[in-house]
Amino acid sequence: MPITLLTSAPPALTAEELAALSTSTPATFEGIAPLLRHREEQVTVTVEPAFQGFEGGKGTLWITEGAVSFLASDSSRGVSIPYPHITLHAISRAPLRSGSADNGGGGPCIYCQVDESDEAAEGAEDDYEDTSREVIIIPSDPSTLDKIFETLSTCAALHPPPSSASSGLFGGLDPSSMVTAADFADGSEIEQMTEEEEASMMTSAGRAAMAHLQSIISFPSSTTSSSAPQTNGATTNGAATSEEE
Repeated sequence: MPITLLTSAPPALTAEELAALSTSTPATFEGIAPLLRHREEQVTVTVEPAFQGFEGGKGTLWITEGAVSFLASDSSRGVSIPYPHITLHAISRAPLRSGSADNGGGGPCIYCQVDESDEAAEGAEDDYEDTSREVIIIPSDPSTLDKIFETLSTCAALHPPPSSASSGLFGGLDPSSMVTAADFADGSEIEQMTEEEEASMMTSAGRAAMAHLQSIISFPSSTTSSSAPQTNGATTNGAATSEEE
């Protein structure tokens, strides 16, 4: 997705709206707005060099699972930056520039490097024209800095570079780190993720689809009914059975 300029609030679903959406099957899962993870008022944003049509201001910051967006209150202009275009983000406890937070100067902030080229979004490593910009996010309340950074990091992790999943024989993975059946020959069990951990790795559209499937699928009981068919050493209807001696 390209970086886009805004003249109104970006599309975003609250947790309540996502829950309501999950109660029925949408006509299509395309076009579902991303889940809003954090919203912060009274945030100052500066961009260097400025985008054509937006150079920063003071207004509202939205962090969704799809992009980081900002809309200035005075000009009703802003920008939405999808995560693949954010090549670096970090916390600065000290001011990066002289001046006050209101004019984009001093104050603890989130520093981002943004590349608006298509090559950056696609994870290409070839040489191309430098289109990087510095985006500095300064909240009026410094105590919210860690929350903004953690939320941004969590959402960015949902969008790994495409090249990291397709490079090499094992898709960029270290073969020595892979889990095989031999690793569990001693009877140890695979560590299961909790539902909350699984949900945090899914997009809002994915969670809506999963919630709907769970509402219409009847999962079998974990206990074995005396009338359930059994096979020797097999698994039937989700219940383990064994051969009687």
